[in-house]
Order: sequence, then C-alpha cells, then structure tokens
Amino acid sequence: MRFLFYIPDSPVARGGISVVFDIIEVLNANGIEALALYGRPDFEYKCHVVTAPRVWSTFVHAPNTNAGLKHVARVFRDYALRHNPKPLSNTVPCPEWLVEADDVVIVPEYVADWLPDSLPRHLRLILFNQNPFTLIRAYARPGFKGDRFSKSLSSSEACSAGSRMVFGAEPEKVPLYISNDLYAYQKHKSFQIAYMPRKRGRDSAALIKTLKAVPSLQNIPFVPIDGVSTDEAARLLRESLFFLSLPEREGFGLPAAEAMATGALVIGYTGIGGDEFFNDTSGFPVPEDNLMMLYETVIAVIARYRENPKPLDEFRLQASETILRNYSRREFEQEVIKIFSEFQKSSFSELA
Repeated sequence: MRFLFYIPDSPVARGGISVVFDIIEVLNANGIEALALYGRPDFEYKCHVVTAPRVWSTFVHAPNTNAGLKHVARVFRDYALRHNPKPLSNTVPCPEWLVEADDVVIVPEYVADWLPDSLPRHLRLILFNQNPFTLIRAYARPGFKGDRFSKSLSSSEACSAGSRMVFGAEPEKVPLYISNDLYAYQKHKSFQIAYMPRKRGRDSAALIKTLKAVPSLQNIPFVPIDGVSTDEAARLLRESLFFLSLPEREGFGLPAAEAMATGALVIGYTGIGGDEFFNDTSGFPVPEDNLMMLYETVIAVIARYRENPKPLDEFRLQASETILRNYSRREFEQEVIKIFSEFQKSSFSELA
C-alpha cells in the first residue's frame, strides 16, 4: 500500500504543505511508502527543510465540471492579483504515477469538492483537513461527495470540529509539531516587529502604516516575512522580539505558535484555530477583526516592555516552554506512525 499526498504547484512557503512533507518524511523513514503527487513533472515544492519522493499525473488536473472550472478560475485570479506567483519549472522531471490497486490518495480539504472526480473511482481516498472553514465551504458546493472519502484526518482542535460537522464522525488527529531546532527559544532578540503581510493584506498594510506613525515606535524596525523559505522565515522569527499575529479563519495558525516558541511576544488574532494555544497565558490575543484594539495593544505591550522587561521576559520563556512541550516532534512522529499503520490494516469502510 502506498500513500500519495496531493501537492499543489506552490512556489512559496505554505504551512499546510510543509506539514504534509513532514508526514511523508516520517512515513518513509518508518517503512510506510509515501509520495508527493503533483500535477506536472517539472515542479517541486522546495520551500521546506525536507523534500519528498514524487510522481505526477494528469489525474490531479481540475476536471471540466463546475467545481473544477471554478478552481481553475480562482487560481488564475490569484495569479492576476498577485496573491500567488505563477509556478515555473524548477526541477528535473519525475516519473508519471502508475496507479496500483491498493494506492491511497490523501486529499486536502481545499480541493475536496473536485479532486475525487478526477481520480480513478476504485481508489481509496482520505481527506486531510487543515482548515475547517475551507472544508465547510467545500461541503456546501454541489461537487462535494462525502461518500468518496473512506477516512478523515485533521491537524487541530478546530479542524476536528469542522470534520465532525461535515462527516458526523471523529477524525484521526495528527498533532502538529514545532521544530525545536528551527524555533528554539532565544533569550536575546532584536527589538523589532515581525509580521506576515499576506495575512489580511489590506488590514495588515493599514496597521503597519499607522504603527510606523506612532512617535514612540518610529525607531523600531518592522520586518515582513513573505515569499521566503522555511529556514529564512524561522531565522526572522528567532531574531524578532515581537510578532503580529494576523491569521483569518485558519485551522491552527502555525506562525504564531512558532513565534512563541522562539520567545517572541505575540500580539494579535488567534484566527479561531489558534484558540487552542493562543491565550492570555501565552501572548496578547485581540478579538477577531478588532484592528483598533490590535493597534492599541501593540503600543501598550511595547511600552510595558520598555518600562520593565523582566516580567515579560519570564512570560515569553514560559510561553515558549509550553509550546515546545505541547507540540513536540516525538508525539507527532508517534501519532503519524500509529495512524497510518492502522490505515494499512483497515478495511477502509466509508465515512458517509
């Protein structure tokens, strides 16, 4: 039995794709064959610290159905608006996928309404939900067929809740992990504010502009993290004392957790999915969409740190220890091996 994970043509780092590559790495290291499945032979996701054996197939091209055509339209709209860069050829061609009878395809929630229609009907499919809002929207579209999925995976508490809404059953949960190597606690940090401009783009731009105009903040560097590799993003987080959390309707919100692990003071939104780790004991959460309160909280936290850094240094150390303890590589590996070993033995009865 082989597990094939669908990978979109993304030339920039995406947390959810990187999670998939970590899973593939663990599976192959433990004798469970896993592959990255692309829609073209000459492209590879190279933004993460690990790569994966890969195959390609036209089976994962969007079909000429209503759902498939809408997906293609969204992709080209994002290219036109420069939300995502168009992927270029970046590697030597890989082999074409030769379908085997016991192959299992892992389908991300964001293509769950059309990808099953593109794949051979006899294949068993597992839905991997890393964003409950995207899954619920896919479920509401006419193309979604829940009975095509034999199993369901989730990556967070919020994602599990979304899967229960759609399938009426508890999914298998793959716990995320925060790398202790990439995101190790840093006692000494630069007095700068890191943020991700692609998150809530317009609000982010307005927030940064207004904060830069505050007299007490004018000598503080603002560090955008955008379009860089996992290694580079981690380096910028390790350097930065403050991090603005700007996720919107997300399944977990890895950047905020990663920033906490490095010892950054995290200020901003939980994005709903971050509720499981982002609270008053780990950072400075602000109600969703309250941009004005976020602005005021940033100013207040920086003023507090300047006045008396010791309590906040102790606070950020405790937050880091909690994150690295609760989201460990060891637990991630154990659960991945356990879940996929059980899949291998499973009869794959349908969810719905």
